Amino acid sequence: MSALTVTSTGELVSGGSDGSVRVWSMQKGRELLAVKAHRGTVYTLGSSADGSLLASGGADDQICVWSRDDGELVHSFPVGPRGTAFVFAADGEHIVSGHGGDTLRFWSLETGELAYEQDAGPGMVGAFELDHSRQWAISRGWRGPVTVWSAESWAYTGVLPIVERDLSCAKLRPECEQIVCTWQGNVGLFDGTTGESVAVGEHPCKGVYDLDVSADGNLAVTAAADGVARIWNLG
Repeated sequence: MSALTVTSTGELVSGGSDGSVRVWSMQKGRELLAVKAHRGTVYTLGSSADGSLLASGGADDQICVWSRDDGELVHSFPVGPRGTAFVFAADGEHIVSGHGGDTLRFWSLETGELAYEQDAGPGMVGAFELDHSRQWAISRGWRGPVTVWSAESWAYTGVLPIVERDLSCAKLRPECEQIVCTWQGNVGLFDGTTGESVAVGEHPCKGVYDLDVSADGNLAVTAAADGVARIWNLG
């Protein structure tokens, strides 16, 4: 398992090194849908606000958007190297991806074409996540700075040096109050405004590929190099 996300309808979506994307029932642990989405590893996953569309970014430098109901491909965006980090925009009309670490790209869900680009300023877009309220997005550079964005205006609200090295994942809890991070065999909570550490715990496997937080903010789930998905109680 190389990527995962929890949808707005409470389903777990996982991506694999074989390019497959699978939808699971969180309650029953049962596979609901499987799609061959990419040639190579799946790096990123996301879902639309109503859960009707799922999207994945892979090693083939594509972002694929497909129907949750039948797995039919809707659009494929050729984002290029290191451009597979993305979120569904709050307007419901675009997917926003990072490009070159310093640019936001807005892709039309209606036409499948690049609509426009925006300079990221001091924010970094090496990796990109949307919180479950869909009001905020969080991005991080390859060496750790975390940027919080408004998912409506796409103006950044802060750049936080939370973990200076080997930050593997970062995800906002609801209301932008705390940020959940994984790095060097650790799982930690950080203040969403100041970046100060709130709590730190040990992750059994240092190689964490992906992280997501439940809609109520009480649970986190990690995908690790040992092939195990772990669910964490955040309190």
